[in-house]
Amino acid sequence: MSAQSVQSNKDAIINDLNQIAAHAYQYRISASSLAGGAGKYTGYHIPTALASNENASYACTVAPDEVSITATSANNPANMITGKIDGNGHFIANAWTFSGDFQ
Repeated sequence: MSAQSVQSNKDAIINDLNQIAAHAYQYRISASSLAGGAGKYTGYHIPTALASNENASYACTVAPDEVSITATSANNPANMITGKIDGNGHFIANAWTFSGDFQ
């Protein structure tokens, strides 16, 4: 892949990760009566509509106050990005990992 194509895919994946992070945070702050987490991420899963697209496939690991989201590029499965969101729905700055051509 060309450097420009790799960077475009990386940027698109990071955009998708931001959308998933926002969705996870909405789950966390929603009441359990509204199918939310009532202050926790426990029980969160990435909805089917966000789990895969032309950029990547996405999976998450959930803890009560943190979600780790891993993206595997659709263009090259060796290219992966993992980010962790905190209890406030923000990505933890030093918790990003990049593999493959994304390094």
